[in-house]
Amino acid sequence: MSASDLEQGTEAELLREWTLYRQEIDPAARELLAASDSWDAHDAALLLCGVLVEHLTWLPHGGRVYAAWAELTDLYEVGDTPKDIAHRVLRNAATRWVETPTTPSPRYITDWLIATHADIRETLASQAGQ
Repeated sequence: MSASDLEQGTEAELLREWTLYRQEIDPAARELLAASDSWDAHDAALLLCGVLVEHLTWLPHGGRVYAAWAELTDLYEVGDTPKDIAHRVLRNAATRWVETPTTPSPRYITDWLIATHADIRETLASQAGQ
């Protein structure tokens, strides 16, 4: 995945996407971070995915962002990833997400996707090695 693959959309589309992220996804990510139970955090991530699905047809980066959040929830549901590790990886992604700049930045989305996918790959590789 390269930056040029992800930096797409017109300025107006990116502003609309950023607005949705700030209004809908950020609160869900904060709810995830506030959850005291790892399954409550997982459920918040599923709700976040639901919001993204409703808007996939027009979000310039929505498909990739949705896929990343879905992969994070899959760590809980598929394979042998211990729940505490799945929870840590999910919280790391949510923490990075809420640190987004206030102005639209396709580069930030790219960086978030790359870091999130790296965390997921490392987690799966460590599980395969055990």
